[in-house]
Amino acid sequence: MNRERLELMVTLLAEVEAGTWEPTGTTLGHQPLPLPPRPGHRFDMIDWVDDVRPDCGFAACAIGHACLDERFNQHGLFLQWGDPGQSHAPMYSHQNRLHRSWAAVGRFFDLTPTQEDHLFDGDRYPYDQKKDPAAVRQRIEAFLAAD
Repeated sequence: MNRERLELMVTLLAEVEAGTWEPTGTTLGHQPLPLPPRPGHRFDMIDWVDDVRPDCGFAACAIGHACLDERFNQHGLFLQWGDPGQSHAPMYSHQNRLHRSWAAVGRFFDLTPTQEDHLFDGDRYPYDQKKDPAAVRQRIEAFLAAD
């Protein structure tokens, strides 16, 4: 596992909880994000990043928020921006290879498929925790403490 990157995710999720996080990232080609400068957003473990409405912003899971954050972009994690109204998948660029979706998550955090599912798959969270960044943060913290 990549402890440093998981700890950065804990920091990001604490910012989302506190309401201080804002998108600062770029897309895979280092192009600006196609979002308004200060879009509204909500945390939702169901989709990577989903356009809700241009005037309302977007919904994103933990990984989606990371893809929209320059701190993660600097390590090679980006967003593959596609058609509006669809969930946009994460991309991880490393050693001239491009990994997409769950492969990007596993390689970026150096996790096994079981570990990445446990930490980041929305289906692994009870219904009442799917929109709670604290639940994901706490799960990552417990995972790090157990190592």
